[in-house]
Amino acid sequence: MAAEPAKGKKGKKKDKGDKGGKSNLVPAIILAVGMILGGLPFLQLDRTGVALLGAIAMIGVDAVTLDEAAAAVHLPTLILFFSFMVLSAQMRLGGLYAWVTEGIALLALSPPQLLGAPVADERLSRRFLLEHQLRAAAARGQLRLHFQPLVELDTGTIGRVETLLRWQHPELGLLPPDDFIPLAEETGVIVGIGEWVLREACERLLAWRQAGLTPLRIAVNVSPVQLRQRDFTQRTRAILADYPGVAPWLELEITETSLVQAPEETAALLGELKSLGLRIAIDDFGTGYSALGTLRQLPIDSLKVARTFVAGLADQADDRAIALTIIALARNLDLKVVAEGVETHGQLAFLRENRCRTVQGYYFSRPLPEEELLELLRDGGRTG
Repeated sequence: MAAEPAKGKKGKKKDKGDKGGKSNLVPAIILAVGMILGGLPFLQLDRTGVALLGAIAMIGVDAVTLDEAAAAVHLPTLILFFSFMVLSAQMRLGGLYAWVTEGIALLALSPPQLLGAPVADERLSRRFLLEHQLRAAAARGQLRLHFQPLVELDTGTIGRVETLLRWQHPELGLLPPDDFIPLAEETGVIVGIGEWVLREACERLLAWRQAGLTPLRIAVNVSPVQLRQRDFTQRTRAILADYPGVAPWLELEITETSLVQAPEETAALLGELKSLGLRIAIDDFGTGYSALGTLRQLPIDSLKVARTFVAGLADQADDRAIALTIIALARNLDLKVVAEGVETHGQLAFLRENRCRTVQGYYFSRPLPEEELLELLRDGGRTG
């Protein structure tokens, strides 16, 4: 998007002799000089200037990512900025990638003849492009929620569902979470995406209630990155305030490794979330080596046996022993236990025999788009 013409104090257009435009050049000059002298690993300017989001600087400048704020800078500033950056790249590595928002420009300047520098890595370029697209994916309506049923073995019915995110990429098609969630966590984009998922889950709960469906609990995964946000509870409370009555039907899934990283802080945070009326599940349990004393003090409702152990139930004695220990632990602490990743009849038989009452996995159903889930529920919610 082109920048608006500069205006004077009273809203008049500046003439050619007006020096007021200097203020727009200062951020670019500072950035360029700094990069030439040695590279700045991170610099954030206000939205009227250039926001440098990422810089990979081993010897000098190798990669630069520009955020949406770049669109607010007029063209001469961008030209000056890129000119200095090209000079810096020639002096140091010969590699520069810059992404200017909304497809204004994608520059890849890496001529191998410059000081013998190698050709830029295409994977790095693709990563930057994906990061930019991922930041806008929710606003562009590209994110999708799929729902995987959790089956109650005593009745054979669906008791709840877990939300699993997909990205409908315009060129790459439907991407599973493993293809973009790690990038989202590394860049912090997961914070906004996580809020979008929670809000969408609330929307779905209200819509299903209005459609007359039997109440169904929805589980939402929470990234460790989200938990580290100081205002996570406040943000969650604000979302729930827009959807009265849905909190008891929401369950937040938190990985066991999150507990290990900061057990005291996480315990306090879980207490705050429980006070909002939410249920809490520990996901991938058995992989994080939680202390049992800590587990007893946590305000949680259920444990999910990690799929790593479920996969080995048929032929791995160690996995069977761990699964049995988790089932017994949950029972003794009066917690629900869920086995995820159930894919074979043998795994199901073992879990049923050892009184694991809730299971999840491809043996019953793959993650479903909402339309297919609703069709299944209308047919009685039985998976087999």
